[in-house]
Amino acid sequence: MEFGLNKRDRRPRFQQALRALCLLALLVRAARAAPADSASAPYIRTIQTSDSTGAIEVSSEPPEAEIILDGTPTALATPAILADIDSGWHTLEVTIPNYLFSRRRIHVAADSMTTVSFRLISTVDTAYIIGDYTIGVLLLDRLPPKSPPYLVDGLPANSREIALNFGKHRVQWDGRTLWESLDTVVEVLPGKVTRLRFSPRRLTGILTILPDPPDAEVIVDGRSYGYGPFSHVMPTGPYRISVERIEYYPEKATAEVLPDQRITLDIALRKVPDRDHDGFLDTLDHCPDDYGLYAGCPRPRFRDAMVQNARRIKHNVKNDPFAVSCNALAYLYRTPMNNRLREVLSYFSDGPLYMNNVAGVVVANRYAVSYRGFHVNVELGQWNTGLRYRKRDTLSFETADETYHVYFDSLAGVEPAVLIPSTAVSAGAHFRLWWLDIGYALGCQWEDIILEDLELAGNGSIVSAVFDNDWWFHHLLVDINIDIGERII
Repeated sequence: MEFGLNKRDRRPRFQQALRALCLLALLVRAARAAPADSASAPYIRTIQTSDSTGAIEVSSEPPEAEIILDGTPTALATPAILADIDSGWHTLEVTIPNYLFSRRRIHVAADSMTTVSFRLISTVDTAYIIGDYTIGVLLLDRLPPKSPPYLVDGLPANSREIALNFGKHRVQWDGRTLWESLDTVVEVLPGKVTRLRFSPRRLTGILTILPDPPDAEVIVDGRSYGYGPFSHVMPTGPYRISVERIEYYPEKATAEVLPDQRITLDIALRKVPDRDHDGFLDTLDHCPDDYGLYAGCPRPRFRDAMVQNARRIKHNVKNDPFAVSCNALAYLYRTPMNNRLREVLSYFSDGPLYMNNVAGVVVANRYAVSYRGFHVNVELGQWNTGLRYRKRDTLSFETADETYHVYFDSLAGVEPAVLIPSTAVSAGAHFRLWWLDIGYALGCQWEDIILEDLELAGNGSIVSAVFDNDWWFHHLLVDINIDIGERII
């Protein structure tokens, strides 16, 4: 028997594999093109709009929070009512500056009102604690600058807000010699903010300085406290002290005031050898101790005298502190230098003797600011009441344009009066000498003279006349300074 192979059987095997792959691809394509039944159909999400709506009533604490619905601002603020809201689930948010925003998922039912209330938490002064509330927060008050920190259970507190386990904790603060110290026990509650209220009290002591000679000037930390012995209640701490007097060498010292203690310093000044500046030592010419100043002793040289006076003025300017003053109660009396004006005002002498800006009592009408030898004064004229004319005779006076008659008639309601509103501003220099404050100033006064209920000659009408009376002035001021003590704040 003869065996043989035909041409088809002799094809390579890879062609048969290729044919099988093509057949498989056709079957897959046919399967995709076939209609799918309900079991193999994919899930399609549809959104349906319901015709039924409801409303949402929104409130918050604090109020005026912005309302956001489903991520879209509503341009409304709490409390408010949102109407015509589709029924179903919605996301509602409220927000306000300096507070944590709040978000809530709510369900709106058809034809009904859904009430939602929010309580917002401040991000400024509130500690927000989450978790199982096993800890609390201790809030500490502020301390004075450049002071050591609090100690909480022996450890330094690096912040004013400290998270602690609930229970009792020891809080300490060392005020040293400047402030009242603190040592107390605070109980921290779980999930709560416990605030420790502590206002350090400044400690004080008494500083006494006894200068020699006794009329020397005492200066403490650059501020002059007058002449003579010094004894004041002062805040604790170090002080720089200077005692000065003309014809003596100044002396400087330092002292530290301790709590509830009196510190006493005896400071003696040394005399200048040539106090009269005559060119000879006082131990040689015995001037001025034995012969008196300029009584048998040669007069000082002009240059030395000028240098001494300049030193005195410089010393006064250097130690003149910044001061603001106001007169509480004063009596004012003004006499015009113009004869015609003085004659007219002499007829207006009736009325209350206060606040007429001519003669009488004034209250808090003068204010002054002084510093380093200079001072500025502002005087406000108090003219509320004015001066009244209630004489039986008739007064006539003329101006450049008109003639006026002045008479009093209570039945006709004619009651002449003169009002003098004014404001004066002056500036100059002043010099403190013992308990006197002597000053000289130049200024300007803006003043009007108002005459009411005058009869205009010619037509008999009742009018008011206003005259401008601005003028420059210079004045000498002498004030008496009385030290009534100080209060330590």
